[in-house]
Amino acid sequence: MAKVIYHPERGAPDDTVQFGYEFKDKKPTDVPDTDDKALAKFRGNAFFKIVGEKSE
Repeated sequence: MAKVIYHPERGAPDDTVQFGYEFKDKKPTDVPDTDDKALAKFRGNAFFKIVGEKSE
């Protein structure tokens, strides 16, 4: 299970919902390793950081 953290840009709300996952207060949100599409989108977005992701 990967954990994804949302780091909003200045002036943006601290909470967001992206690809069906809810992010609040810069706390990690669990995203299953099997959700390749969402993880790929988070990897390509400067406002998200993935931690605890399994290596391929």
